Amino acid sequence: MNDSVTDDPVTNGAFPKGKSMKLSHLFIAATTFAFSLTAVAGEFKNECAWGLANDKHVSTDCKINALGKDNKTYCFSSEKARESFMKDPIVNAKKATDVFGRT
Repeated sequence: MNDSVTDDPVTNGAFPKGKSMKLSHLFIAATTFAFSLTAVAGEFKNECAWGLANDKHVSTDCKINALGKDNKTYCFSSEKARESFMKDPIVNAKKATDVFGRT
């Protein structure tokens, strides 16, 4: 194979050496960006789990979220709310579930 062409099986030698690596970085960046635009589906119809645990209904876009020990995604209105909830996630998830169930 020509030294100026990569033997990368993904590109099948279609790019000069060094270019396929840059292309893969571009792909990763584009995939990450697209994922960040995808809405996260959280528990409680994306209401703030910490708010619910404190008997308040606060809507979120779920950009701030955490995966609980129960493998559920919980949404939060702020980093501080997430930190507070995660200090005792099992108890707080139970409180949030009880409050959400009343609506």
